[in-house]
Amino acid sequence: MAVPKVIQERVLQETEKIIVHCRQNRIKKLIHPRSLVVTDKQILIHSPRWFGYRLNSFDYSFIQDVFVTSGLFFSKVRIKTMWADVEVSGLRKHTSDEVVGAIRKWLQSKPT
Repeated sequence: MAVPKVIQERVLQETEKIIVHCRQNRIKKLIHPRSLVVTDKQILIHSPRWFGYRLNSFDYSFIQDVFVTSGLFFSKVRIKTMWADVEVSGLRKHTSDEVVGAIRKWLQSKPT
């Protein structure tokens, strides 16, 4: 599973490292599954549309907390920012745990 091309070419800086990348399961969202990319500088949510895409970028300084809700087959990651909550559902359980662990690691290491 590759990181969406638009993120690699237009958003990521040369020194930025991708920590975790995951995508919604096709069972949960058959057409245009969303991608969640966690880097060492930001969190990106790529949502393809019929004509184009929507890309949300969150710097770690704006993130307050991150949660995971696990169901029977899939899980949901909720990112609480200063302005709103953002959810990505339909993720595999082990990848959502990796996402939350990586985000919490960066949140704990940031200066207050």
